[in-house]
Amino acid sequence: MPRWLPPLLALLALAGLAWLLRVVQRFDPGRPLDSAYQTAGLGEVSLRLAGASIISRSQGRRLWHIRADRIDLLRVPGAGPEEFRAAEFHVIRAGTLYRDGRAEATFSAKSAVFDQHARQFAVRGRIRVGTPRGDRLESEELIWSEQDDFVRFPAGTRGIFRRNRLAAPSLVFSPRRRMVQCPQGAEGVFAGYPVRATQLYWDLEKEIVDCPGPVSGERRGIAFSASRATLDLRRRLLKANKGTLIVRIRGDTELPEDLR
Repeated sequence: MPRWLPPLLALLALAGLAWLLRVVQRFDPGRPLDSAYQTAGLGEVSLRLAGASIISRSQGRRLWHIRADRIDLLRVPGAGPEEFRAAEFHVIRAGTLYRDGRAEATFSAKSAVFDQHARQFAVRGRIRVGTPRGDRLESEELIWSEQDDFVRFPAGTRGIFRRNRLAAPSLVFSPRRRMVQCPQGAEGVFAGYPVRATQLYWDLEKEIVDCPGPVSGERRGIAFSASRATLDLRRRLLKANKGTLIVRIRGDTELPEDLR
């Protein structure tokens, strides 16, 4: 072997190690973001997509599918670009949330953030929600979790369920169990009759509306108030505890208490 060959091989090896070190330093996810990257306005965004859609799956089943004007994937500090801590969606044209592989609800909205760690969606702005059963809801804020069986509307909502209308300052809805919960009260029109309740729990499948707190409304042209009441929409029955009926004759003339 020529005497000059071993030194040459050693120099080539050192040059290769130096090149590899520079590559590792360049792509080290733990390094601060490059100034040019920050100047571009991307910040912690590892990937930005325009006019795109994303499908999330777990064990072969769909969890959610969203099509938006812009999608930003936010990087995990110290991790590679393929690992993201959150996804931001801007101007959602069409979204679908799945439960057990089946579509649970569709929606559109101004924006949304999916927290990868919590496995939770926070949706905001001009939200329109629909379900396969024909339910329709409108709100400004919605929270949906993969682990939770409910869609939460902490900022209130207005909705239509089987042609019955409901408005509440806070609402929790389970599309799968067909349950509506309004712990802070609600106003609605059920089977054509208005109801105002301080608490309201509605079993859509059984068509039972339970108002465990003070409630008032109108039934067959007669106003009523009670400490609690239950509406059977299927049988068109009203059961009230400690109720008072107010019957008006010829306009606003109210009967004396002893004749009510």
